[in-house]
Amino acid sequence: FRNKIFFRMRKANFSGHFRAMLMRGIGCHHGSLNNRIKQTVEMLFRRGYIKVVSSTSTLALGINMPCKTTVFLQDSVHLDSLSYRQMSGRAGRRGMDNLGKVIFLNVPLPKVQRLIKANVPQLKGQFPLSITFVLRLMLLAARADDKIDAQAKVLSALQHSMMTFNQPKKQNIVKFYFLFSLQFLLREGHLDQECQPQGFAGLVMHIHYHEPANFVFIHFLVEGLLHKICRPLKRNSKLFSEDVMETLVLILANLFGRRYLPPCLEEENLTFDQSKVSDGRDNVAKNPYLRSSTIFIN
Repeated sequence: FRNKIFFRMRKANFSGHFRAMLMRGIGCHHGSLNNRIKQTVEMLFRRGYIKVVSSTSTLALGINMPCKTTVFLQDSVHLDSLSYRQMSGRAGRRGMDNLGKVIFLNVPLPKVQRLIKANVPQLKGQFPLSITFVLRLMLLAARADDKIDAQAKVLSALQHSMMTFNQPKKQNIVKFYFLFSLQFLLREGHLDQECQPQGFAGLVMHIHYHEPANFVFIHFLVEGLLHKICRPLKRNSKLFSEDVMETLVLILANLFGRRYLPPCLEEENLTFDQSKVSDGRDNVAKNPYLRSSTIFIN
C-alpha cells in the first residue's frame, strides 16, 4: 500500500528528505504543505505506516486521524480550550485502545488546569455578507450549467445562515442589504438589468479581500483617473517620471496597503531603527510561541 501511495504521489514535488521521513514512519502536517502531501500523510497514518506526526492546528478540526497519544509541545497563544478538546480528542483509537494518553511538555501547570477545566467556547456564526459576495452569488447563478441547482445554493447561502438563525430582525436586515447590494452593482455597471455580471465584475471578485477598495479602484479605471495620472514623458513611450510613479504608488498604497494601528500606539513616541534581515532562527529561539506544535503518536 505504501509503495502504491508513493507511486501515485510521484508528481507532488516530494523532497528526498520528506520521503525518507515517511519511509521511517515520521511525518509532518501543516498548512504550508501541498494538499496531496497532507492527504498522503493522513492515509499512511491511518494505515499505521506512520507512527509519529508533528502537526500544527491543521489536524484540530475535521480530519479523521485517531492516534494512541497526543503530545502538546510548548505553550502557545493559540492553544485554547477548543483547540485542546479537538486535539486531545484524537487520543484513543476505537476498537484498539481502552484509554487515550495526553501529554503536556513545557506547558505551565496553571494553563494545563485551565484547559482541562474550561468549558468549550460557544460557537457563533459569522456571515461574510458583502457586496462582492453578492456579486459572486450572481456569477454562480449566471454561469452554472445547472441553473436550478445554482439558484438553490444561492438561496441557501442567504437564508440558512448561523447569523440569522431564529432571529427574524436580522433576516430582514440581510434581505435589505441584498437589495441594496443589487442596486449598487447595477448602478456601477457590474450587473446588467437581468443581473448578469459584466464589465470589470471579474476583476472586482478577484480582489474581493480588499473591499471596498476594489470598487474604488475599478471606479478610477472606468473614469480614466489612472490614465490621466500615468502620462508618459514622451508620446508613444512607456517611460514615466518619478513624480508620476510616486503618485501612483501613493494611490495604490492608500487603497490596498492600509494598516490601522491600535489607539494605544497613538500616545506612544515610537522610533524606528534600520531593519535587519535574518533567517528567523534567533526569533524562534527567543519566542516559545513560534516553536509550539503538537505530536500525534500511533
